[in-house]
Amino acid sequence: SVGPTETAGGTGTVRAAGHSLVRPFRVTGLSTYRMVVDMGRPARSKATAAGGQSGHPGSRHYRTQSELWLKDAYHPLLMDRRDVERDLEGVLALTP
Repeated sequence: SVGPTETAGGTGTVRAAGHSLVRPFRVTGLSTYRMVVDMGRPARSKATAAGGQSGHPGSRHYRTQSELWLKDAYHPLLMDRRDVERDLEGVLALTP
C-alpha cells in the first residue's frame, strides 16, 4: 500500500482516477501502472508501478518505484536482450 497521498485526475483524464460520489475528492480507484511506449523507437519506452517491481512486502523490490509513481516519473523499459542481461540480478530456471 502506498499513501495516503494527494493526487490529481479524473475519469476523463490521462491520469485516470475515480472518486466517491458521496465523499467528493476521495479517490476510490486509479491506475497503479503507467507505461509510455514510443512505437517508432520501442527502446525508449518507460514505465512505473506504484508498488514497485514486487508486490511482496518481504521483497527488497517492494515499493521501489513508489516515489517515481508519485512524481509522475518513469524508469526505462529494457527491450534489448543485451540491456536486460547487463541489468539482471539473477536467473530463475523453471523446468518440468
